[in-house]
Amino acid sequence: MALINIYKFFASGFLTGYWPFPGSGTFGSLISIIVFLIINFYIESIIILGAIFIILLIIGFWSCSKIYNNTNPDPEYCVIDEWAGQWITIFFLPVEWFWVVSGFFMFRLLDIYKPFGIKKLEQLPYGFGIMVDDIAAGILGAVILYIVYIII
Repeated sequence: MALINIYKFFASGFLTGYWPFPGSGTFGSLISIIVFLIINFYIESIIILGAIFIILLIIGFWSCSKIYNNTNPDPEYCVIDEWAGQWITIFFLPVEWFWVVSGFFMFRLLDIYKPFGIKKLEQLPYGFGIMVDDIAAGILGAVILYIVYIII
């Protein structure tokens, strides 16, 4: 496998970005939640889950920097950023259907509309903007849902 294909494999969220229908970001987010739930079920350690997340971030920044170009800075197949943002949104919430589904929709809304200056983060150079805007959306989603969780 050529090295460029390795970059695309990781940047595509382990090939989930090649979903043949519109909405590859939504599909990548959904698959990332399923993977998160499977890992969480079998590992049951927030420290190991956190370590896996750190590895996901490193792979995400690395692969996005390799696929970045000025003419198409965020290709549609690139969904590793959705993986990272989605995991951030649900990481500290209870692993219950209500919170997982709420986390999915909250992240997707924030990722699509990019409020509060999140849209400007896309302009960061060398592929960093690909990851950082989704990380910001994930953090905002996590904060909003955690506040709701505390109130409820």
